[in-house]
Amino acid sequence: MTKEEYFIRGIIGTGKSGRLDSRIFAYAVGIARRMMFREGIPMEEIQVTKSIYPEAGKYYGKKTKTASRAIERLGNQCWKKMSREQREKYLGETERPLSPGEMVLYLGCYCEYHKSYKEMERELYGDIF
Repeated sequence: MTKEEYFIRGIIGTGKSGRLDSRIFAYAVGIARRMMFREGIPMEEIQVTKSIYPEAGKYYGKKTKTASRAIERLGNQCWKKMSREQREKYLGETERPLSPGEMVLYLGCYCEYHKSYKEMERELYGDIF
């Protein structure tokens, strides 16, 4: 089991229902992590639905549409299951629900640095924005 799978299961629980969904979602988070931090692609340039979802589906032998639905389902489930404190810690966002694509990218950032995307943004850019 990958670091991302442990992390996602820690949020949504370890029940057997949706196991494939959680693996595809965790794999998508891993792809985002690789793209941002190994390949150096800026987050703003990553088209989640065109680059991450198809690769995750292909890895698990699923059609892109099936993988997309699974990833979106788990992204929404993660948001619902996270407490306000977890949202602040993992995402840096507590008020507005994030899209599943944003969740994939933000969780990829957390898996790499153990800091939320918003925290990393503040460290890199300060109060410019």
